[in-house]
Amino acid sequence: MSSRISELAASIAQRSRIKNPNSDTVRENGEKSAQIIAAEIERFFGSSPDIAILDFGAAAGRVTTPLANLLPRARVTATDVDAEAIEYLQLTAPPNCTAQVNAYVPPLPAEIGQFDCIFAISVWSHFAEDLSMEWLKEMRRIAKPGALLLISTQGIASLRRLKRNNPRWAKVGIEQFLRDKYIFSDYQKLAAESAKWPGIESGGSWGITVMHPEYIEEKWGALFEVVEVRERGTAAIQDLVILRNTR
Repeated sequence: MSSRISELAASIAQRSRIKNPNSDTVRENGEKSAQIIAAEIERFFGSSPDIAILDFGAAAGRVTTPLANLLPRARVTATDVDAEAIEYLQLTAPPNCTAQVNAYVPPLPAEIGQFDCIFAISVWSHFAEDLSMEWLKEMRRIAKPGALLLISTQGIASLRRLKRNNPRWAKVGIEQFLRDKYIFSDYQKLAAESAKWPGIESGGSWGITVMHPEYIEEKWGALFEVVEVRERGTAAIQDLVILRNTR
């Protein structure tokens, strides 16, 4: 089994820097994110809660694994479109964690109202708008009434960094962001280098997304109670959106 784990880790690392299970940086960022998520969960549910949690877009478990260790009584499910990443997680996850592959579009292999808490780190920061809303509606389907949702998004702080570091974003003005409130730019080499993005359907969209808190209040607020959009509330630079399923 250890040989297969090593093979998977090497394959994942070769095509994805941010999923690399052997990267100290990825591991440290995952642990920091897990601590933030665990703190919000315990603030909402109490200490060491016995609840069902979903990590949507878990990759190889950079957040899933440390979170499951921090909350040993929780039942953690991880899903991702990347089959190799999920196999790696299946072989390395703590006992209170299960992992499964999901399709590029909804639905997930989950029951209505299955989860007390759903979180997603650096997932909605890559969706085109239509797909973003499709998956958000799916989150509502599988969230219990009163469930907590924690989703990272890219806001104005991320946009400023993108403008400094990414030539395609340099021309995107702050005024455009304030006006449009949702900006998506697909990865130019998505079709030509599809092996780097396993699970993305042919002709599908995947790229970089920034969205304004006012967009979240309006569009996401039609599906959930928007408790807070916390600027730079994640372990990195992304914002943290805190939602409740009040249906």
